[in-house]
Amino acid sequence: MKKKLLCALLCVSMVATALVGCGSSAEEAAPAADAAVEEAAPADDAAAEDAEAADPVATLIAATEGPVELTIWAAEEDQTMFKDMADAFAAQYPEVEFKFEIGVQSESTVKIQS
Repeated sequence: MKKKLLCALLCVSMVATALVGCGSSAEEAAPAADAAVEEAAPADDAAAEDAEAADPVATLIAATEGPVELTIWAAEEDQTMFKDMADAFAAQYPEVEFKFEIGVQSESTVKIQS
C-alpha cells in the first residue's frame, strides 16, 4: 500500500513540475518577443550588410568554386523524402551547383558506419 501511495505521489509531483516549468504567462512573453523583433530588424543598410557578411552560408557560397558534392545517408523508405529535401535546399541557393548522392543505409547501422 505504501509503495502505491508513494508512486502516485511521485507521479503527481512530476506532472505538476512539468506543467509549472513549461508555461509562462502572456505578459511575461510579450516584452521578450518585442525585443527579439527589434534585434532581428536591422537599423540601416550598413547593419544589413554586416548581418549578411556574418551569415556563414552566404560566406561559404561566396567562397565556393565548382560543384558541391554532398552525400546523404538515409533509410530506404526515406529516399524520396531526402531527395525532395535536397532539391529544396538546392533551390534556396541557385548560384551553387549541387551534386547530391543519396545512399541507402539502415537506421540500425548508420551510427556504426558514420
